[in-house]
Amino acid sequence: MNALRPARSLAALLMLLSGAPAGVTGDAPPAHVTSFVHVTIVPMDREVLLEDQTVVIANGRIREIGQSERIKTPDKSVVIDGHGKYLMPGLADMHTHTWDENDFTLLIANGVTTIRNMFGDPMQLEWRRRIEAGDLVGPTIYTAGPIIDGNPPIWPGSAVVETAERAREVVAEQHKAGYDFLKVYSGLSKEAYDAVLEAAKKIRMPVVGHTPIPVGLAHVLHSGIRSIEHLTGYETALVKEQADTPDQSRWTRVDETRFAAIAGETAKAGVWNCPTFTVYQNRATPGEPEFVQKMLDRPEMRYVSPETVQSWRPENNFIKSFSPARIVSQRQSDPTRKKFVKALYDAGARLLLGTDYPNPFVVPGFSIQAELRNFVEAGLSPYEAIRAGTSGAAEFLGAGKEFGTVAVGRRADLILVEGNPLKDVANVSRRAGVMIRGKWLPQADLTAMLEKLAAAYDTKRKTVQEGG
Repeated sequence: MNALRPARSLAALLMLLSGAPAGVTGDAPPAHVTSFVHVTIVPMDREVLLEDQTVVIANGRIREIGQSERIKTPDKSVVIDGHGKYLMPGLADMHTHTWDENDFTLLIANGVTTIRNMFGDPMQLEWRRRIEAGDLVGPTIYTAGPIIDGNPPIWPGSAVVETAERAREVVAEQHKAGYDFLKVYSGLSKEAYDAVLEAAKKIRMPVVGHTPIPVGLAHVLHSGIRSIEHLTGYETALVKEQADTPDQSRWTRVDETRFAAIAGETAKAGVWNCPTFTVYQNRATPGEPEFVQKMLDRPEMRYVSPETVQSWRPENNFIKSFSPARIVSQRQSDPTRKKFVKALYDAGARLLLGTDYPNPFVVPGFSIQAELRNFVEAGLSPYEAIRAGTSGAAEFLGAGKEFGTVAVGRRADLILVEGNPLKDVANVSRRAGVMIRGKWLPQADLTAMLEKLAAAYDTKRKTVQEGG
């Protein structure tokens, strides 16, 4: 989570693109009206497909939806042929750490149109202002302020809270600054944690985050927290014996017979979970050169800066302080985590789709596709997996009338895909194009944006290799 210097923005990259967008007919109208015609809609407010529809977009919003034979395409509208294609809502990555403006390129190219940023400062607030003003093309940003942790904090830049008085001050400061929610962390004492929750409740500011180790899951579930990240706290509540084993993840020692009861408690408490499978799946140790090389050889690594790639190597990143055996154990416990997530789902507890980029080898945008597959591998249907990153995310954020479904009045954050995503979640990545706040970006343009970014990084890598 080191701050990286913002580089060329997506808006600047778009200005470099030339030529008529692929799959678009007609002259671009001054009123910014776009029509998807003869398309199948995946509305995501229910598990259904609406065939042969026309969707009219005007001024960044969905203006009209109906059967193509009944809807008249507005004069001078940009027309996008949807025959054989599926129109679905843009995705929300509900656990991100966005410190580089170039992340926006990767996110939008993968259909991520909303993010929940989990460690913020004034930079994210400024990005949000520019995006909302139309000065910068990027996803809609919901952001926490600095992490609220105990002393010593795990991450530099966190807000250190040791007393109830300081908790109230920090809550007031972050609320006044304009952050959307508060994120609590692992080292908070019970006194400090309770004071944060109490102060936040008075001003109706949501609290999310880790289960603090001194507090424990049982207390957190009934404290009013809105979401728990990475399933923190569950591994301790579910473990067969409390004796800690430094070289073994507690997820390898949980009592699966307790899954249903604790999942039921979670559902009853109304607490959501954001599992972030990807962050554990991609962790590597210095003693695993083949695994590291496998990560480095992934195609999407071309779109990651050389500095970030270097920081992700096991000998350089923060994970080097962990026991190598424990890291391997965390990866091996992935099936158990998935079993528990399925138990949460079966109990009626709600889930969010999130990736925790840019943790090592978790690439913004591309990682959301992996997390969708993880949800399906855990036993959810493609619809339920996608729901966790569309209509479910919007519901969680209290923004159900803004995004997350294909419906009249919603912000025009959309993905046009080549196959039915409700049949195979992999079809979400078969994009024909992405619409962000009413701006249509066909796949040819998205690919060109990515290639320009890759070329810039290739030049930087070559310069470094030549000693420039």
